Amino acid sequence: MGEPNDEEKALTACTTLSLANDPIIPGSTLLPSSIASAVSLFTQTSSASLKLGAFIGGLAIDGARITTLTGLELSRAAIEAILSRAGKDVASRSFGELGKREAEGLLERSVWFTFLLVRDMRNELLTGCEYR
Repeated sequence: MGEPNDEEKALTACTTLSLANDPIIPGSTLLPSSIASAVSLFTQTSSASLKLGAFIGGLAIDGARITTLTGLELSRAAIEAILSRAGKDVASRSFGELGKREAEGLLERSVWFTFLLVRDMRNELLTGCEYR
């Protein structure tokens, strides 16, 4: 096989050094047992607190997302109702068939634009909330 290269020599040296150290005794710590127990308790408590905080934060974000989506849908319905009523008023006050058709066309375009706007806002919100 030939001479070992530098990498193989370094690996052999690391293995030799790690085997030369004292064996690790299960349950032994570098700190006194009372301090080690306190550190372990603090670590476990911190971990549980972080998990609980992340869970509660996730619930808050989900609640905000649902509330925002509901608000968007209610706003869309209100705007459509206002536009529909305004379009009907304009159509009823228009003279002739051409004026009524133009008012109805304007109403349809306005409702369609509102639908597209709310749909795009909803999609952006849902895409932004897909962080998990």
